[in-house]
Amino acid sequence: MLEFSVTQALCQDAPDEHFAAASLIGSDAPPMGSVEAAPACAALTVIRSADPSHVGKRFFLDQGGKLDKRAVAHVTAGVAQTRAVPDAEALAALLTEVTESTDLAFCSGTFHGAGDEPFRQVTERRLADLLGSAGAPPGGVQTIGGERVAARVKRGIDPSPWLLLDADDPAGMRAEWVGMPIAGRLELLEAIIPGVSSVERVEYRSSTARVSKIGEPPGERTHAWIRVSHPEKIERLRAAVRIAAVNADLAFASPRYSRTEPGKVTGSDWRTLIDLAVWDHGRLVFVARPDVQDAPGREVHDAGVRIVNAGGRPARPLVGGAARHAGVRHVQGAHRPGDQLQRRRRDDHRPRRVLAPSGHGDRAPGRREDA
Repeated sequence: MLEFSVTQALCQDAPDEHFAAASLIGSDAPPMGSVEAAPACAALTVIRSADPSHVGKRFFLDQGGKLDKRAVAHVTAGVAQTRAVPDAEALAALLTEVTESTDLAFCSGTFHGAGDEPFRQVTERRLADLLGSAGAPPGGVQTIGGERVAARVKRGIDPSPWLLLDADDPAGMRAEWVGMPIAGRLELLEAIIPGVSSVERVEYRSSTARVSKIGEPPGERTHAWIRVSHPEKIERLRAAVRIAAVNADLAFASPRYSRTEPGKVTGSDWRTLIDLAVWDHGRLVFVARPDVQDAPGREVHDAGVRIVNAGGRPARPLVGGAARHAGVRHVQGAHRPGDQLQRRRRDDHRPRRVLAPSGHGDRAPGRREDA
């Protein structure tokens, strides 16, 4: 199977600097300078939510008759289980199962100590109470009174080799990009991640694309999963792609709003053709069947799950990847994924710019709201 390979390669023009490199390779053709590792365990966590009991988006008509939706933010109680996903066919089958359910959600990672058996998922505070802990409870699956229990905290979750590509339409996006299917966006991203459009992927429709007026066709597919070879390096890759997108004019400023004053813009964030926030492991991915009971005249289509570029190879190999395009290196003294990354000085007269990716601390990020 063709994988998206995230490797650490030595920059040829700056031998003292190591770059987080992205390349697309076949398993029999590692790129020059790559560091090969044992294949990552290909799995995802599926959570059957008990609270709330329905995790699909709820669509309704507002007072003006316009279609709107409400999304679930968290799963506070449920039963989770690690599901092996060895290849694209297995992922397509699992996606079909989850997208036709009303109470299933993905967690983009695997819990420490989970094994193959189900375990109860609770909030971090509830786990601390069950353990009688005054501080933060440990990550991973705990055995309490003979029951396996875990909270969705990042320190107890390993990243999955399956990486979500989410082509959403946030505020501020250029008009020519709005509504563009995943295939078109990946072709544009070839400028900074060569080969990304031709690697094997599993596509499906977002919740919004699945809802239409009765008798009308569904929307285009805007989401896809690809498999990566080094999931522990995804966070560095994300920071590199953020910078490369700005340099390649594939980014835009999206407004950031106040949490306490609705509608008030407090700043902006650089975003690109796909949502890089979902590359943070431990996030919830809500893809369950939408609810249109409060949207008369609307119907729900299937998710249109399909495998694209099955067994295909990228158009060309890449050594250096997105980070080479971005000119990114680790700041001296930074040793962990997610630490500050710095643009490499391109000449002696330009000041260095620092990008500090926003983190979520130790708690796993909250919801993943697909478009």
